[in-house]
Amino acid sequence: MSAAEFREDCRNPGRYVEATFDDLDPDVADQCLAWVRRLTDRYESHELRVQGPNLVFYGLNGHGKTHSAWAVAHLLRHTGYPSAVFGYIRDIPTHCISASSFVRAVQSDPTNFDILADVAVLILDDLSAARSTDFAIEQLHAMIDLRYTYQRPMVFTTNHTRQSTADTLGESIASRVFDESVLVKISGVNRRVEAAKV
Repeated sequence: MSAAEFREDCRNPGRYVEATFDDLDPDVADQCLAWVRRLTDRYESHELRVQGPNLVFYGLNGHGKTHSAWAVAHLLRHTGYPSAVFGYIRDIPTHCISASSFVRAVQSDPTNFDILADVAVLILDDLSAARSTDFAIEQLHAMIDLRYTYQRPMVFTTNHTRQSTADTLGESIASRVFDESVLVKISGVNRRVEAAKV
């Protein structure tokens, strides 16, 4: 599959079309690879509904959380795992999900909820940017709770802690996102600042 086909199929922003673990901290890469291996091992053993914990990338802005999430998505694709769906929590394109965009997508067509609830792996970028309106929290909770209940894996990126997530989106969402999940802290240099220096 060409890069252009992959970008269209996964709604991959061009900036991350070639994201890999090669330029990540080795500890981060190891944690991601172990999580992916857990999922793919179950898939290869012919479990039709793969179950597993969530994967949460957390840390400051600009340090590589989104890059890491896309690296996971690429690795899942290359291992033959069913397509991950990626969405921006802020302004997602019409065909993707995001926290605020996820809410808009469900508002415009409720069937979008069912589609996203059923994908093998759901990746939500920038959870901390989700608006804390009653409707947004209700829809996010419904999606996260459904996938949590059936142990359908999700990948989150956020610059919030568990406590600040609870403060803005509620304890129930924070618990389902952070508790029993694989937590990967992304630190180091600010990639955006470093890129601007070049």
